[in-house]
Order: sequence, then structure tokens, then C-alpha cells
Amino acid sequence: MKILVTVVMIGLLSVSLAVAQQDVVGKIKSVDSSAKTVMLEDGTKLVIPEGSKVAITELKPGQSVKVSYEEKNGQKTVKSISIEP
Repeated sequence: MKILVTVVMIGLLSVSLAVAQQDVVGKIKSVDSSAKTVMLEDGTKLVIPEGSKVAITELKPGQSVKVSYEEKNGQKTVKSISIEP
């Protein structure tokens, strides 16, 4: 019985983690280099982690970006980001 409960809990956890990752395409409204955050025009605030493929210094207001992020502790942390033409 305990094994069944453990298997079910692991399954639910993996489903909730998979749902947490989301994609968004939008234009950058503002960049805060000191806080390592980007605000999109739709109000989405994204945290750019250290080691991101695109550095925060490369991001400018008005650029279109495609972002995959994961929501953790109320913050949208970028998993991948690319500048769109």
C-alpha cells in the first residue's frame, strides 16, 4: 500500500512540474540589469538566471523574444530565451 501511494505521489509531482513550464512570445517593455529581470509589454515579469544563453545585457526594450519559463515561488524563472527577428 505504501508503495502505491509513493508511486502515485511521484506521478502527481512530475505532472505538476511539467505543467509549470510555460512559453511566451512578446516584446520587452523594460530591463532591470541589477535585479536581472525583464518586463514584457503584457506585464509578464521574468527573472533571467546566471548562465542564461542570452545575457541580460543583450536584452533591450522593444525587442521581441521567445521565452520558456518555469514558475517557482511566485517568480517566473527563464529556462530558455531567444531574441526574435
